[in-house]
Amino acid sequence: MSKVLQIKQYIYIIFLLFFSTTNGFGGNFSIDFKRGKVAFLDQNMVFFVEVVSTKKQRNIGLMFRKHLAHDNGMIFIFEQEERQRVWMKDTLIPLDVVFISAKEKVVSIFKNLQPCINHPCPIFISPQKAKYMLEIVAGTVQNKGFKIGQQLSLDL
Repeated sequence: MSKVLQIKQYIYIIFLLFFSTTNGFGGNFSIDFKRGKVAFLDQNMVFFVEVVSTKKQRNIGLMFRKHLAHDNGMIFIFEQEERQRVWMKDTLIPLDVVFISAKEKVVSIFKNLQPCINHPCPIFISPQKAKYMLEIVAGTVQNKGFKIGQQLSLDL
């Protein structure tokens, strides 16, 4: 077997190993998230959420997901109640983002954030301090009438 053929086979094996253990972008996205529930009491609506509480989980979030059920979402728990940031880098589905205080009240909302196509991606900053950030399917906030100030119930 020629030296060139051996090198090509070696590169091919490395390529296969890389793409079989990652999402193809250099990061392993097979992270297990804890499950929880977020209830919007005024609308009698419950979301079944994946709970994000570590930096590694935050770095991944909903990246590369192609679908999110209408009653599902992802909630981020932050160490500090402060103005939080969100971007749509490598997020494939439009989202509504609801920022929630430590007292479980809605403090700000971003509606219909679109996937980021052109880099650098814009960063959206909550105008109010928040302890939690809920990502749900775009259009849900408008359709269900979620409002700033309303009380939620978190079972995380």
